[in-house]
Amino acid sequence: MEEHTDLDLRFQLTEKYILSGGIRKAEDIDLLRDLLKVQRDANGKIIPHTITPRLNEFMSNVLGPEL
Repeated sequence: MEEHTDLDLRFQLTEKYILSGGIRKAEDIDLLRDLLKVQRDANGKIIPHTITPRLNEFMSNVLGPEL
């Protein structure tokens, strides 16, 4: 459960980063496609298997400065 919460936080921060201008820095079109493919369950939680390894790494990089 803890990992799932972490995933939701990392995705939320990534969305915030992208929407606040980070999209200009994310020049990898495949990464942007990965973002669009992320799905949520009925409770609004991210479905872990919809996060690609590339997106997972990007989200970790976005989270780093927030810590």
